[in-house]
Amino acid sequence: MKKPILLALPLALALAAAAQAATITEEEVAIQYNYGEMFANVANQEFKLVLRGNPFGADPAQFERGIVAQVQKNMPVPTTVTPRPAITDRRPDYRLVLLFNPAGGVPNWRLCDNLDNQPSTLPTAPGHVEVAAAYCRNEVALTSARARTDARGPDDPAINSLFSQLLPVLFPRVDPIRPQQRPNRPFR
Repeated sequence: MKKPILLALPLALALAAAAQAATITEEEVAIQYNYGEMFANVANQEFKLVLRGNPFGADPAQFERGIVAQVQKNMPVPTTVTPRPAITDRRPDYRLVLLFNPAGGVPNWRLCDNLDNQPSTLPTAPGHVEVAAAYCRNEVALTSARARTDARGPDDPAINSLFSQLLPVLFPRVDPIRPQQRPNRPFR
């Protein structure tokens, strides 16, 4: 009698984990990407986050706070994520761009461009979240990827799962273009 219950528990846990899992697609790493450069320009300082779109229709300030907290919690390097950094004219301009529910015509490499005059987001089914993301240096996407999951708000565990899977893809420690080399080390 106890065996069916014991077998059902792992199955229920596996289904719950699968429901929160994100799907990552369109991973791209530019030849210019270097972990050491990223670490030197992001770690232990303010890191600019650009948010576009709001898949939950929530209050914009609440949405921003929720996403900033999720990104901050899942960043692979110690940094302070902020949509409004104290230094606004920093060059080169390193930043993370997140475009929620991207329009089909916006390729990843365009995320670092000025999208102000472009229709960049589309409505999706309630609870379905898609995000196109890029780590940018000026107008160049050093890394980019797309992710999707089902979530009800920025504090949903599925959003945490999405960023815990997406951010290591955007900031890989080992250069995926030259994997036979030693892992990139931060500049000292």
